[in-house]
Amino acid sequence: MSTFVLVHGAWQSTGTWDLLAPLLQERGHRVITPILRGLGSDQGRLTSELALHHHVEDVGTQLANLADKVVLVGHSYAGIVISGAVESHPAKVQRLVFLDAFLPEDASAFSDVTPGWVHEAEGRRGRRVRKSRQKEAAGAADAGVMQIEWIERGV
Repeated sequence: MSTFVLVHGAWQSTGTWDLLAPLLQERGHRVITPILRGLGSDQGRLTSELALHHHVEDVGTQLANLADKVVLVGHSYAGIVISGAVESHPAKVQRLVFLDAFLPEDASAFSDVTPGWVHEAEGRRGRRVRKSRQKEAAGAADAGVMQIEWIERGV
C-alpha cells in the first residue's frame, strides 16, 4: 500500500481531508496530513514574516522523516508548496497530485499564478484578509453527502 501526504490549502486546515483520509485508510493506505505553519489550527503562529518557504519546509520535514516514497497531494495553494517540497526531496516522492491546485511553471513566483483579487485584497487590507478567509473556510469544511459520494467514486 501507499503513504499519502495530503497538504491543505492556504485558507484551510487538515480538516480539508476529513472525508478522504478515512477512505484511503480503509483501503490500507497510510495518511499523513501536515499542518502548514500559521494556517488552520496553527493560526497562533501566523505572522507577517511567514512565507511560502516556511510551508515548503513544513512538508519537507515530513518527507525527510519518512522511510518510503509517498504520494504527495496538494490542494489549492499547496500545489505550489508540494512543488517546492519535491524539489528539495525528490527521492521521497513517488507521485505528485495537484488537486484543484496551483500548478506553477518552472521559475514562476506565487504572484504569477494567483488571481488579481488576491493581490488587490492583500494590498488594501493586509494580513486581515488571510485570517478572515481562514475562518470562513474553516466553517465551510462540512462537506455533505454529495461530496462523500464523489470521493468514494474516485478512490
